[in-house]
Amino acid sequence: MAIVRPRKTKHDSSSADTNNSGIAKVSVKDFLLAGRFLKYSEGGDDGHSRSVCPCCKSTRENLSFKASGLNRTVFRCWAGCDPADVAAAMGVQLVGPNGGGDPFARREGLTLEQYAGAKKLDAEFLRREFRLSESTYYRSPVIVMPYLSEKGAVVSNKLRLAMEGDRKTIWEKGSKLVLYGLHLLDRTRKAGYDVLCEGESDAHTLAQHGIPTLGLPGAGGWDEARDAKLFDGIPKIFVVIEPDRGGDAVMRWVSASSIRDR
Repeated sequence: MAIVRPRKTKHDSSSADTNNSGIAKVSVKDFLLAGRFLKYSEGGDDGHSRSVCPCCKSTRENLSFKASGLNRTVFRCWAGCDPADVAAAMGVQLVGPNGGGDPFARREGLTLEQYAGAKKLDAEFLRREFRLSESTYYRSPVIVMPYLSEKGAVVSNKLRLAMEGDRKTIWEKGSKLVLYGLHLLDRTRKAGYDVLCEGESDAHTLAQHGIPTLGLPGAGGWDEARDAKLFDGIPKIFVVIEPDRGGDAVMRWVSASSIRDR
C-alpha cells in the first residue's frame, strides 16, 4: 500500500488550525443517550467529559463534550472527525456557534455549476457518474451528494452548502456512514488498484481523470469490519494523507488496518 501526501499549502496550514468543535441541539443527558455512551469519563478540570467517538470508533476517549447553555452540548473529536460526521453518527442536530438560530440562514448557497467551476470539474459528469443534484436548504441552493451502495441505491445524502466557511457540509438526519463511490467499485476491481481519499471532491476529481477511487466520509470514517472486505482481491491501494490532523487520524487507522500491506 502506498501513502500519498499532498503538498501542504498556506491554505492547508490555516485550515488545520481551525477549531473543529460542534454544538449539538440537545442537553448533555440527551447527548449521552444519543451516543449510547455506556462508559464515559466525568468532566475534568476543564469541565469536559470524554468518551469514545461514535464516528471514528477509536478505542481511546477522543470525544470531549460539555454543556453549553440550555439544551446545548459543545463537543469535539480530537482524532479529527468532522463535527457533522459525529452528529450524523449520533443522529443529533447541529446549531450555530452561538448556540441558537440557524447557522446557514444568511448563506448565499451553492449551485452545482458553481461547485464544478471552483473545482474545475464537469457538472454533467458529476450528475451522470455521482448523481449530484440541487435542492434548497433554508431558501438557499445546496448540492445533494448521495452516498450510493454497490448496486446504486441511495444509502445517505450529504448536502454541500458552501465552498468555504465553518460549515461547508451537513448530513441528512438518519444518514448511515459508508465509503463514497461504492457504485463505481467494479471499476476499481477491474483496474486492480484504488486511490482511497478523504471526502467527495477528491473522489470527483480522481474519477473525472479516470482514476479508480473511493472516498472516506471523514478522516475518521473508516470502519474496519465494514470497509476492509470491500478491497478483497484488489492488490494495490493508495491512501491519500492530508497534511492536517485529519491526515494524522487516517495514518493511525491505516497502521492498524488489514489493508496496510497493500
